[in-house]
Amino acid sequence: NRGSDYNTVHVHPFSIISGCFYLKVNENSGKFEFFRGDAAKHYVCGMKTPWDHPFSDASINHTPETGKLIFFPSWVEHRVTPSTDDEPRISIAFNFKRVFE
Repeated sequence: NRGSDYNTVHVHPFSIISGCFYLKVNENSGKFEFFRGDAAKHYVCGMKTPWDHPFSDASINHTPETGKLIFFPSWVEHRVTPSTDDEPRISIAFNFKRVFE
């Protein structure tokens, strides 16, 4: 990805675990954003409570770093926010699929 490239919200059907390895990332090449999949986002997210914590948010951002590998459940909705860097972001995305016999 380069320039203003991004990936819209999606999941990885027919997979168990997904991942991404970052070969080259620049400071402004976009963030990985994960979204809650439960109904709590409609009730508690955004409320100020004594237990405010990133895990009570409707989404959480991950800032990619060169040489880092992340794994996540394939059914978690996610996206990559637009890059504001002209240098390319180079990553390898993959899925582990269950083979049914």
